[in-house]
Amino acid sequence: MTLSRRHLLAVGAAIAGTAGCLGRREAGGSDASGDATVRMAAPEGFAPATVRVGAGETVEWVHEGQRPHTVTAYEDRLPPGADYFASADVGREVTARVLYPAVGSLARGDSYAHTFETPGTYHYFSVPVESDWGTARVVVK
Repeated sequence: MTLSRRHLLAVGAAIAGTAGCLGRREAGGSDASGDATVRMAAPEGFAPATVRVGAGETVEWVHEGQRPHTVTAYEDRLPPGADYFASADVGREVTARVLYPAVGSLARGDSYAHTFETPGTYHYFSVPVESDWGTARVVVK
């Protein structure tokens, strides 16, 4: 894949703008305890599509399919004051979209975990199959 100078500058600016906003990604054999686990595989998508946890609990996504996928929050649908999350370890949805597939792809056997501190409903998707799988969500009480 050849990137234009303009694309590289946009990626660089997006990365620079997310300094200090990195999340946590564990690949293969995660050591996260996971208060809830979501499986990722086609054609089911995220299973379960809705998971409920308490504030301070962790959700772990485990990729069981063949094609790489992501866990990417819809930034404009986060509860007020909530931290952004994405398997790309970036602080913005646009950055996660631009960097895919070079950054944020979860292969079979990889996992990603995020601890939810703020109550509310978090909507998320997988970049390569966003329209196929629809929106999944985490509800934090």
